[in-house]
Amino acid sequence: MSNKKLIILGAVAVIMALLAIVQSYISNRPVRTMTMDSPLIQGLKTSDIDRIILGPPDKMLTLKKGDDQFFLVDKDDYPASTQQINNLITSSLDIRIKELITDNPKNFIDLDLTPDTATSIIKFLNAEEKLITGILVGKRDEMAKGDYVRLISLDQDVDQKAYLSVNVPFLDMTALSYLDKSLFKTEKQAISKVTVIGPGGKYTVSSGDDNKITLNNIPSGKKVKETIYESVFSAVTDLTFSDVEKESDDTRKLDFKTAYICFLKNTGIYTFLLAEKDDKTYIKCSSDFKDKEPVRVKKGVAESDEQLKKKEAKLLAREASLNFNKRHRGWIYQIPSWKAADMTRKLEDLLDDK
Repeated sequence: MSNKKLIILGAVAVIMALLAIVQSYISNRPVRTMTMDSPLIQGLKTSDIDRIILGPPDKMLTLKKGDDQFFLVDKDDYPASTQQINNLITSSLDIRIKELITDNPKNFIDLDLTPDTATSIIKFLNAEEKLITGILVGKRDEMAKGDYVRLISLDQDVDQKAYLSVNVPFLDMTALSYLDKSLFKTEKQAISKVTVIGPGGKYTVSSGDDNKITLNNIPSGKKVKETIYESVFSAVTDLTFSDVEKESDDTRKLDFKTAYICFLKNTGIYTFLLAEKDDKTYIKCSSDFKDKEPVRVKKGVAESDEQLKKKEAKLLAREASLNFNKRHRGWIYQIPSWKAADMTRKLEDLLDDK
């Protein structure tokens, strides 16, 4: 073999060695390749979703479907907010790919895209508890103003790709964020009267035909103190809770010594029993309706619009009462201290000497 051929072969060998080194370097670092702006999750039949597992790796939450509604397993299967569940699913489907970062799993640790290091994880499972699809959200790239994401898939080829996305929404991963924390809501004008019964005695604050609020039966030599009694009257117009748990042997030991009873003009009666322990206020709820006379529509007898509206209002009041009991029976709630203060005020708190 001539010297010329030996020189050429030697040069080729050097080039091949250099290519191998470069290829090894490239494969072990994030490779930025622009991809089309497309959804990370491509196709998801939402009706197949039976269970959702989400959160940071050390504090995962589970949402389980039942009776066409999701329930939060971590809160004794309390009903989850349908609006929040829909927001979670649609927000997940809206995540779009901006750029392929790497297809080498060795880089996932650096991007916080492993099951142990991810910022947040969302998994959608079917009724057999098998994975449909899911998302890992990793480290944020401040320069690119985006987050690293990876699809969790049964397709290993898809599962080995990490992307940059610039529209990953903020999703609250706390249990309470997936609950409808509204206990009771009504218009102030819909309330007829409120009665408070507790250690400080019993009193009633009522609303007249002109919607003027009055403290009833003011003792002799006393007068109402400013407008505190109005705060008592409207305390449950928008009542929310801060935590919830199923009634148990421990909660049955609570001393529910104050009753706040709200009478609505549609004859609905809503009772809230309150107890205090360790600077927390606990509450349990029930409902009834005063007008229990059956609603009948007489055949062949014409009724006025006013009569029909009264019957409809009565039926709606009964339905609301039954639904209220169905939702809240067997649950103990915590409510904010400032709201509890208005619901448990003593009569002396509302009065001054003349």
